[in-house]
Amino acid sequence: MIPIIDFERRSFVGQNMTSNDFDDFLMETAMELQDEYDLKWDWNQVMADDDRADRVFEAAVKFLAEVGVYNRSTSSVIKWTEQEIRDMVADYKNNPRKLTVGAGKEAYTIEGRRGGDGKVPAIWAGGGPLFNADFIEPSITAFVKEPCVKGFTKAGGVAKVDDIAARADFTSEVYAQLVETDRQIATLKKVGREGMFLGNVNSPSPASGALCVRPGRYEPTQCMMGVHIAPEQKIDRNRFTSALACEDLGVTPWASAMSMVGGLAGGPGGAAMCTMANMLAQLSYSHSPWCNIAITDMKGSSKTDMVLSCVSAVLRAVERHLGIPTGVPCCDSTVSTCHEEAIVAGTLIAIVSAASGAAVNWLTGTTPLTARIQDAAMRGVASMSAGQVEPIIHNLLDVIKRIQDEHAGQTCPFDRQLFFAVYDLQSLEPKPEYKAAVKNAVAMMREADVPLDGLTLD
Repeated sequence: MIPIIDFERRSFVGQNMTSNDFDDFLMETAMELQDEYDLKWDWNQVMADDDRADRVFEAAVKFLAEVGVYNRSTSSVIKWTEQEIRDMVADYKNNPRKLTVGAGKEAYTIEGRRGGDGKVPAIWAGGGPLFNADFIEPSITAFVKEPCVKGFTKAGGVAKVDDIAARADFTSEVYAQLVETDRQIATLKKVGREGMFLGNVNSPSPASGALCVRPGRYEPTQCMMGVHIAPEQKIDRNRFTSALACEDLGVTPWASAMSMVGGLAGGPGGAAMCTMANMLAQLSYSHSPWCNIAITDMKGSSKTDMVLSCVSAVLRAVERHLGIPTGVPCCDSTVSTCHEEAIVAGTLIAIVSAASGAAVNWLTGTTPLTARIQDAAMRGVASMSAGQVEPIIHNLLDVIKRIQDEHAGQTCPFDRQLFFAVYDLQSLEPKPEYKAAVKNAVAMMREADVPLDGLTLD
């Protein structure tokens, strides 16, 4: 593996160019490679077959070698040779990585999955952003009552502590992070889940994130720190600093590969290729044993057939060529027409992810009930073939369309879907109107042949 510090050297010897010039080169190369590798597929077939996955992977290797990654901090391009990329891929493939999270009795290990292998992805619940530090204890307490919840994506993300607003890049932001961390740890002790994995540190900088990893706060395996590239193929010096801090502290990097369908990389095939290249770059400079996949369209939605076909293609490419654990955020954060649409959409994403080989489902909607529903759905499809899952996917796409038509003109913004908006924070039970929406959504999914055996809502 290339030492992390070498990426600073590559930044200073790389070709200098403007951000706009890099974007132009990226777009041109993406279009050429989509043609060369025949990536203009019919996205109505959501589940990717072996051939599609292999073409996405090979195109991604060439794309990364030709385009590289743009460092905003130095206005230069970081490059890899194709041989360096393939050597790294061989290392991951021949030396399978495992992901260990949690501490003490809450520690467990996650391995790479394959679609249809019968293994159920781990659930790291959502619940955030919580906006206010007072929401941390009720959120964690409510989620850990669900047996399926094995950790959190981020059990906080507060913007305010008492009357102190967290201002970006100011001391107040670091202060909010430290208060958030202490309240998380105190809550886990209170509910008897000390050591439970708490997800990505909501750190404004590598230095402030590192403040949380010490005795009395996070154990190294209890959290992660972000090292991810923003779309498309851009980074800054802080990502390398975070990666080095992770390596020194023994913290797993939160790697998260992303792209946008219809963006600079083009359609579904280009977005899948760019996401895969993004992942390869992050694995190289962070040495992470895992990676997330976060793809949306230009509106920020992750529930369309185009986006889901990209997610499946990248997951299957990883399954076949890297074998690392992968995670997917199973939640659509765009405005929905109603709670039913949001609940069905999150379950749809979970089904595609589980059936395509994801090992972690993070966010799992927005509430303890959606985590329970998605766990049941993933268990139902975990042993199914792609051919068996494809009709279920299209049934759910039809359900979403029907809901949108029936509730046209109505809106349910993302903040109205979050835990603190739909649960009573004293009883920690869902509000009656939300529970009714959940029951409606589950009834529609059962009619759409989603396997939800054993699911109860009481």
